[in-house]
Formats: sequence, C-alpha cells, structure tokens
Amino acid sequence: MHRICQLVPKISTLTTNHLVNASFKQQVRHCASYSTQRHHSSISDKFRLTMSRLASPAMVLTSAIPMIKSTSTSPSTSTAPPVTDDKSHIDPKQDLHGMTLSSVCSLSVHPNPYLEFNLHLPSYTSTAIHNHQYLAIHLMPPTRHSAKICRVFAKGVKLNKRGTKWTSKPITKAQQSVDNDVKNNKNNDEDDDGEIFHEMTTPFTNLVEDQDYTFIKKHDENIAIPILSHAESIFICKTTHNFTIDDHEIWVAKVIDVITDPHLHKSGGLLYFNKGFHKIGETLSEE
Repeated sequence: MHRICQLVPKISTLTTNHLVNASFKQQVRHCASYSTQRHHSSISDKFRLTMSRLASPAMVLTSAIPMIKSTSTSPSTSTAPPVTDDKSHIDPKQDLHGMTLSSVCSLSVHPNPYLEFNLHLPSYTSTAIHNHQYLAIHLMPPTRHSAKICRVFAKGVKLNKRGTKWTSKPITKAQQSVDNDVKNNKNNDEDDDGEIFHEMTTPFTNLVEDQDYTFIKKHDENIAIPILSHAESIFICKTTHNFTIDDHEIWVAKVIDVITDPHLHKSGGLLYFNKGFHKIGETLSEE
C-alpha cells in the first residue's frame, strides 16, 4: 500500500510533464506559424508598395458572347448571311463581362503575334473566356473619359465560393493579428493583393450600346465581341494557352486582328501609377 501511494505522484508528474511538453510544442508551432505568416505578409506588403512605384499600362479586356446574345445593329467581320438576333436575350449585367488589366504585354511578333495577361480569381471574365475563347483588349488614349471607363471596368467586389469577401489566404487567429497590424497602412479601396483591379465585375450595367460600345461578329464561330468606343487601338484575340498559379491565371492570346482609330495619334496609352491614371510625359535626353 505504501509503494502504491509512492507511485501515484510519479505517474502524475510524468503525465503533467507530458502535457506541459505538448503544450509547449504547440505554442512553438503556433509562434513559428505566426512568424512565417508575419514574414509573408511583410514581404507581400513590400512587394505591393514597390510595384506601386512602377507605371503599368491600363488596358480594358472584354470577353465574347454567343451570337444569339448580340444585337442586329452591330458591324460584322464576316460576309456570311446575317443571323437573326433576339435583342431581348441580352442582359448587359449578366451576359457581358470585362475588366481593367495592368498586366498586358507583348509575348511575340513572329511567327504569330501573341499577347499575355493574367487574371486574379475568381473572375466572371475568366469563366467567359474559358467558354468562348475570343476577347478584345483595348488600348485607351490618356483622357479623362478613358480613366473613367477603366474605373468602371475595375469596380467590383471579390467574392469567394461561400459568397463572402474573397481573400487569397485562409484566415487564422494568427493571420488576423497580422492583418490588424497592417490594417491602418492599407488603402480602403484595395483588396489583399493591393490592386484596384477587381475581377467580380459587371461593368456593362450602365453602359449604352451604340454609344459606349458595339459588337464585332464572327459568324463562323457564332460569337460576338463587345468593343468599346473611343479606344485608340483594339486587339481582337483568341486564347491559346492558360495555366493557374495560386489564385491567378496566366493567359496567352493570339492576335487575329488590330483595329486602330485613324483620328487618334500614338499616345503611349493610359498608365496606372501610384493609385492614379497618368499619361506619358516629355522625352528624356540621353546625352
């Protein structure tokens, strides 16, 4: 009986030590995870702020829709007999999609011209491109009207599959603490990627057909592409490749036609820099 009584505190001590060690290891893991997330957040913030120092072209992408969704007053790129379109079928808010991009760049000229760009998911525009392949990318002149149009195609709210605000990373207690640390340093108009270019957009809702946009039809493909008025140049493209990296898609599109307004001169396009739109300034002397 005496020996049993002596064993009880030893067992209790072992159990207590085991629990303490387990708790300590859990705290170490928690601190390590918190430290990693804080480091990741710090790098992301530095990257975002550094990229904001770089001027990027602000271009507008519009995605194609099935021909039955387009209207009968639109110009055609084909000599095929016109298709009877039902205007009542088109709902600009539901059917027409597009977005402002800051990632468009030339991939190649020969043997074929290609453009590349990326989209932040989720995206109505991405879904439309996957479904219909054709799109138009607009080089806008550096005017107030262009800046307004780019803002219209940038407005939106990123939503995840649960219908709540989209975020590219899971929210944990540690991450919430990190977010609170940097909350006061972030612009209210920015999402967690620091961009103004939001993807869940319905930009055609308040635009007027034949005034703000019209359609180019491709009867052989049974699709119509909305194109914006007042663009300096428009690249008509068909997608060829895409792949996903984290919560972004990279797209490659073959340029099949270029439409240029002969009344507009080369301007350098509309630039996005430091949360605002700009135009190219004076040429720098190289001497």
